[in-house]
Amino acid sequence: MASTASSHALTLLFVSYCILSMASLSFSCPTYACEKELNLRVYLHQVVTGQPNNNEDTMVRSPNALSFGSIAIHDWPLLDAPAPNGAVIAHAKGMHAQSDIKGSAGWFTYHSIVFEDARFTGSTLLAMGMTPPNGQWGIVAGTGEFANAHGIIKHTLVNETFNVEIYRQLDIHAFYTPETVNLSTE
Repeated sequence: MASTASSHALTLLFVSYCILSMASLSFSCPTYACEKELNLRVYLHQVVTGQPNNNEDTMVRSPNALSFGSIAIHDWPLLDAPAPNGAVIAHAKGMHAQSDIKGSAGWFTYHSIVFEDARFTGSTLLAMGMTPPNGQWGIVAGTGEFANAHGIIKHTLVNETFNVEIYRQLDIHAFYTPETVNLSTE
């Protein structure tokens, strides 16, 4: 009888070991422990619709004086300096819509920041939020190196030329789980 109980205990132990060995590595590396932090300052360069070398275009133009209801697409370069000859780090590709009837909160902006620099090529951060002169966007997701990203982007207007050409400083603060961290044993 004792050897049968020992045999069952050993079998249970062996089966438990097999189940645990097939389980996610998250037991040994919970997501929060594997997360990395990104702190990056870049400069968004916006050239509005109708200007030479524009990097946005209005798709729906509102007759409203405050542009309420207007929708534009954009492909804004993110540079290492607030100057047209700055090195391109990434592009913010997306849309913005004037969704504030009073016009005071700016435009609702959502885009995928697609990195082009050597370290993060092809990785993306997905961000959205209102765009007054100074504010924040939420980072809601990411891909590639920035898988499972979350955080904020503080944006500050640093230079504006007659509402035609605009530079915004973007301070990106994100947490992410690099794709090199394998959370499963597939």
